[in-house]
Amino acid sequence: MDMKKLLAILLAAIMLLSVLVACKEKNATEDSGYPSSDNTDSVGDDKEYVVFYEKGVEPVYQIIYDPTINSTTKTSITNLASKIADKFDIFLKEMPISEDFDIVQEYEIIIGNTARPESTEAAKLLKGKGFEYAIKLCDNGKLAIVASNATSLSQAVNDFVNTYVNNGDPDRLALEKGFELYVDISETVNVKWKLSKVPEYDGGVLASGSYAIGPSLAVSGNTGTMHIISKTNIDEFNAYIGKLKDAGFKEVTTNEINGNKYVQFTYPTNNQTLYTYIHAAKGEVRVISDNSSVPENLTEYTYTPKEGEYAAIYQFAMMYDPCAGGSGNTSDGKYPNNGNFIIIKLSDNKVILIDGGGPAQATDKATEALIDFLYEITGKNKEAGEKIIVAAWHITHFHGDHYEFANKLFSNHSDIIELERVIHNIPNGGGYGRLTTMGQNIIKNFPTRQFIKCHTGQSIQLGDVTIDVLLTHEDLTNPETSGSLIMEQNDQSTILKFTFSDGRTFISLGDWGGDWSSIDELAVNRRYYENEEHFLSMYRDKDGNYPFLKSDAVQVSHHAINDWMKNIYNAIDPDYAFIPQADVKYNLYRGGCFKMVIDQLKATGTPEENIFHANRITHGLLFKDGEVEHTMQGITGYDEGYYYYTDASGNKLYKDSEGKVTITATGNTLITDTDGKQTFAGITDAKAVYVKGYMDYVNKYEPFYNFEY
Repeated sequence: MDMKKLLAILLAAIMLLSVLVACKEKNATEDSGYPSSDNTDSVGDDKEYVVFYEKGVEPVYQIIYDPTINSTTKTSITNLASKIADKFDIFLKEMPISEDFDIVQEYEIIIGNTARPESTEAAKLLKGKGFEYAIKLCDNGKLAIVASNATSLSQAVNDFVNTYVNNGDPDRLALEKGFELYVDISETVNVKWKLSKVPEYDGGVLASGSYAIGPSLAVSGNTGTMHIISKTNIDEFNAYIGKLKDAGFKEVTTNEINGNKYVQFTYPTNNQTLYTYIHAAKGEVRVISDNSSVPENLTEYTYTPKEGEYAAIYQFAMMYDPCAGGSGNTSDGKYPNNGNFIIIKLSDNKVILIDGGGPAQATDKATEALIDFLYEITGKNKEAGEKIIVAAWHITHFHGDHYEFANKLFSNHSDIIELERVIHNIPNGGGYGRLTTMGQNIIKNFPTRQFIKCHTGQSIQLGDVTIDVLLTHEDLTNPETSGSLIMEQNDQSTILKFTFSDGRTFISLGDWGGDWSSIDELAVNRRYYENEEHFLSMYRDKDGNYPFLKSDAVQVSHHAINDWMKNIYNAIDPDYAFIPQADVKYNLYRGGCFKMVIDQLKATGTPEENIFHANRITHGLLFKDGEVEHTMQGITGYDEGYYYYTDASGNKLYKDSEGKVTITATGNTLITDTDGKQTFAGITDAKAVYVKGYMDYVNKYEPFYNFEY
């Protein structure tokens, strides 16, 4: 055996002996509460360390994190894993804690404010500063990284990479047992107050960014700015109200609901509004500079009903697909499964319109039927030239099935309609050219109209109804960054509560809660239930009840195309439910979510006979003498069936300007009638072709309600 081979064998033996001795020394520490002895070590200074990663050694520590972190922090975590993998020549992957990965491992680096006990233990190091983080090596050998907010958490991960990975031991990543690190980074974070003419809020933690509140009536760009302050309280909020008053801001209204406080001001030199409120349960304050809204005191009016006068709610019947298939027609594509149109008649015979159906529902004939209905319920005399007075048009969110029908009314019939107010709070976004066009038409046709960009907590009096704003997109924002938490446009819907002079109440949900078919269960949990909890926490009392949300009637959200809103319906606990959807029998519903919504409503105590659909009947609730009267009126203005004619070759027959029959379409009129019995000179084999009318489709399906038309 040559000398080189002998030396190699001796060296290998020495190394093996060293490893065995080292392992024996490590095994002596197994009762210390740390994980497996293979991950502890000692150096010449007699300190004991936990080894997380070593060059070329297969890793046992996994990086896991809170799945609700923002994209910036996720990038930092990915960078951490990548740097470790590159430096120590290992394969490493970071994993979110989720329903698919929630197995507690023996070796973990835990990032974020998770529900794990190690995160809770590390969080005890935090001192309540605005921007801070803590890193703790727990007694069980797990490493936890926590922070006061998303900005600080991202910084914590980045600092850990720079200090302990990039500039640490070249062969391993190890930390001394009992390692703890607390860092206050408040002085290094550049957070600025952007409302230059508004005093800054004292106390709490200002979010790292500001929030653009969105468009006005005819301006598609942003018309205001919102700041969010977290970790504050009612005393600091009240002090801020005093500070605003001292600066010359004029208080317009104050409202308090369930410990939350809402205050509207106007600026010292004009009627521009400043709105601020505190969500007491979460310790969050929002300060909103609104450049477009009319102050409440300049738009409200009151009315005391006289004997015999009453208010009412109607769900206006429109053409829906009777197959109830969800998100579109399942027969021939002619009619939708969406569209929402609620009409509130006030005791002074003005009306409030909520939304309005889509283009397919807004035919000329249907629009005329709507006008006739408005004249009927208000008692106005059309022949005498009396106008329908629309006290307000509320758009819940900017989807075409929620505004096109009403928009057609305002665009084409301003001679018989007077519009006094438009109410919405549509957030920033693209594709608002249609909004601008609509707004410009309204400004042209109704020059004295007013615009209210409504904010949570506002209580607006119109006649004998009080409109309380329960939720807007401004609430569903990250208190640390001001970024939106909304992931689907339906969730931008504004939620309103209407309280009538006799105490009856109605809640309009719009499409809040979003779509059913396009998202999986995990996405629902992350997106919907967090926002739901924010909403419910504003109105939950100390006993866990929701007295302010309890209402007599509700407009079921998103045409019943979702099935996860039982907590909302339980809180509202309605006696009556309006579903803007086709009225087929329960057992004929084709979408599983429809049945679940019916089940949820019935579970809250809503009688089946008080669940009202929209495609055959206009259902009404009239509030008369302390009682509720239910009315039903069959749909009018729907598409009728008709015949057209073809020759033997299948060419459609037209008449030209002289009344002659031709197969040329250009410039000519298709020949149609309702009996299919016409004959044509020279065309002995003409064929009548029937086109189904709306009721031909509808009557194929047994209705939810039996009703004579």
